[in-house]
Amino acid sequence: MQQKLQEIINKSSLIDSQKSKWKVFLSFVGPEVTQSILDILESNPEELNFLTKNLEGKINAIDNPDRAKWNDILKEEKRHLRDME
Repeated sequence: MQQKLQEIINKSSLIDSQKSKWKVFLSFVGPEVTQSILDILESNPEELNFLTKNLEGKINAIDNPDRAKWNDILKEEKRHLRDME
């Protein structure tokens, strides 16, 4: 499952630094998260762009603590999830 997801990411048009962030992220998450992401990407490969933007935003918000930035990321995530329904 993780290997399949990593293959999708590696074959994508993401730049190498983005692919590396995914590799690190996937090494920390459990099988449930991995499966959820895989399900999303198998049904809509374009979601990788949003998920990558979201992941990078969260990494930046952690590296440069900013509660407002974090809240904006979460609001956008919620809005996107609603739109997916």
